[in-house]
Amino acid sequence: MLHILRYNQQKHHSHPFPKHIRFYFETVISSLIDIK
Repeated sequence: MLHILRYNQQKHHSHPFPKHIRFYFETVISSLIDIK
């Protein structure tokens, strides 16, 4: 049980990647809106 908790924590901790992708997409979408 503790091992699973630790594994989930590790998984949750290493998650700046999707955030970065989200930021990239927001930038692209905002630039597209600016062009329109």
